[in-house]
Amino acid sequence: MRRLTVLLLALPAVLAACGGDDRSAEIEQLQADAEALRAEVATLSGELEIAQGERDRVREELAQARADLERQTEAAEAATAAAQAAVTDDTAAAPASGDVRAYFEEVERISQTFATAGEEIVAKMDALALRGDLDGTKALFDDLAELQAKAVAEAVALAPPPALAALHREAAAAERAFAEAMADYARAVGNVTTWEAFAAVVEAFPQSPAFLAAADRSVATCHALQDAAAASGITIDLRCEGL
Repeated sequence: MRRLTVLLLALPAVLAACGGDDRSAEIEQLQADAEALRAEVATLSGELEIAQGERDRVREELAQARADLERQTEAAEAATAAAQAAVTDDTAAAPASGDVRAYFEEVERISQTFATAGEEIVAKMDALALRGDLDGTKALFDDLAELQAKAVAEAVALAPPPALAALHREAAAAERAFAEAMADYARAVGNVTTWEAFAAVVEAFPQSPAFLAAADRSVATCHALQDAAAASGITIDLRCEGL
């Protein structure tokens, strides 16, 4: 009887002690869960910051591309307007002077020389690509960019007649911009190490806003030069669509 009484008196203490252990374990589990949630929140916060940063970067690049495109479009429109003005100008419609004819003949010579040499380089590219020579194909992109730069240097060095000075400046600026775009293209190709990467660059780079804007501006000023020549009674072929 005494022993049973002692057990009954001790039972609440034992139960309390057991309950305390269970509660302590539960608290520890809750704390562990809270820590896990905090870690997850920190990770998600970091990923969100990265995503926001990437989104801001893309927005900045898009804004810059749009600004470049607008600027290039304005320049192309200005070049077209200059050509149209030349066509409707009575003075421009008069027979060409010796200086005007000599200028357009030099412009045509440079354009034809560049176009022919560029076609030869592209043919070599195709042949090397078929042989699987990646390094050789990449090197020819550098050759093409150098050829473009040389053609621009020769064109810029021309001394246009006063009536064609503004159009010449615009054409020179447009060709410089396109030469820079070609140099960037060659550098992008030069960085690849596999044919898969090469194909990706060749497919994507010419469709980039900056490259398209430079190419469009170059073509527009090319046609403007041809139109100005025609307005002076001179027929030239600058291979504008082959740029």
